Formats: sequence, structure tokens, C-alpha cells
Amino acid sequence: MEMTNVGNLLELRRIYSRGITGKGITTAVLDTGIYAHPDFFIPQNKILYFQDFVRNRRGPFDDNGHGTHVSGIIASGGRFGDGSGIGVAPESSIVMLKVLERDGSGKIKNMIKGMEWICMNHKKYGIRIVNISVGMPVKNIENPAVTANENIKFINKSEIVI
Repeated sequence: MEMTNVGNLLELRRIYSRGITGKGITTAVLDTGIYAHPDFFIPQNKILYFQDFVRNRRGPFDDNGHGTHVSGIIASGGRFGDGSGIGVAPESSIVMLKVLERDGSGKIKNMIKGMEWICMNHKKYGIRIVNISVGMPVKNIENPAVTANENIKFINKSEIVI
């Protein structure tokens, strides 16, 4: 079973052999959603929570693919195919907060809602890492940078890595 070049570069096999697999760690991902792929459910469900801040649909779902891709890099078990799709923390869990539209665009108010959700729920779900691999222009809200910055400060004070 051959790992990807990135897996080799990061020496993931050596890290996993030391028992460092992400077990007990939850990453909150603010993105386009997450597809219910078997790599997130076998041998156990890794998607601890899903919320859609865009249209309030029930999930999990991903109408773009980016959030699923990011979540796979983080937590895929790599149990399907040749095993090269294993994530960097294959025993970790995901909290997916859908803040982006189908086309990958988003509103800062949804991002702020997602960050506020993390501030209120990080202990309940054991969130230790927040992934925000998006970019968006700031518009249509008064002082969004101040609100977002306050949330980021709170998250950092909670010993969560962003």
C-alpha cells in the first residue's frame, strides 16, 4: 500500500506507528459542507456534528466538494481504494459548519455565526483545531473584522488552534 507523496514527506507512517493518529481530537471545519463518504463512517462515525448556516438544510451534505476534500485531508480513514487517501489524523473527528454556498462563495455573517457556534460548543465536542481554508471579500456588514477578530481571540484563549 503506497501513500501519497505528501504522506511520505510528512512521514505519516512513522507518526502513526508512535500512536499519533488524532484519536480524541476534533477539528471544526468551516467550509462548503461534507459528503457522507464511507471513509468518514467506517469503522466509526467521524462526523460528530453538521450545521448548515447558509440554507439551514439537514445534513451532512456538500454541494461543492471543497469541504469534503479538506475534511478528507484531515480525517479520512483511507480504507477504500489503495489506502493512499488516508488523512493526516485518521482517527480524529470532524464538526462541519457549512458557511459557504454551492459555488464556494460566502457571506461573512455566516462565517461569524460558525465562529460563534464554535465559541459556544467547543468543549461539548472536544474541538481543538479550527480549519478555515477559505477567502472572501468583506462587504455588506458593519465592521465584520471586529466581530470576527473578537471570535478568533476567544477561540485562541480556549487553547484551540486555528
